Amino acid sequence: MESLLRYIGYYVNLSSQSKELITSTFKVNTYKKGHILFNEGDTCRNLYFIINGVCRTYHDHEKKEVTTWIYPENYFVTAWSSFIFQQPSLESVQVLEDSQIAYITKDSLNLLYDQDRLIERFGRHLAEEQLALLDDYSRGYDLKSAKEKYQSLLSFFPDVTQRVNLGYIASMLGITQETLSRIRRNA
Repeated sequence: MESLLRYIGYYVNLSSQSKELITSTFKVNTYKKGHILFNEGDTCRNLYFIINGVCRTYHDHEKKEVTTWIYPENYFVTAWSSFIFQQPSLESVQVLEDSQIAYITKDSLNLLYDQDRLIERFGRHLAEEQLALLDDYSRGYDLKSAKEKYQSLLSFFPDVTQRVNLGYIASMLGITQETLSRIRRNA
């Protein structure tokens, strides 16, 4: 839980009471490589924080899995619109290596927001960060070359190629594995 508290502490200066509320409300579980946290079409009821390990979000397109993003430790992951609006998810989340993950239900998170102003403030910062990332992503990711997309991924997750299947990386970048191999050779 220390990494979760550190992450939240980056945004707000947590009181000891806030820390206690967080550690008593978030649950921690260990998942094996390949475990699906939730499936496309299901309603996502949890917000996940990766303590250690890697996850990916993906969806099915024409009977083919398309990876939308890869998340290393110390990041939150969920199907945001499904979690926020409690509607069926347009994506799945899969654990890519044995991982330890903290999670909280939507109802429990709302209770924390009601109980503690600092935690609620963190929730606002998290939502703002996700919105800003989505805005940056939507404004030009499609215009970037495959090499630029790969370099952007490496700046976010430097050891991604040692920890994640290259097919998932290529899918996320919207390129073939052969193109990814050429980019990596010339990088």
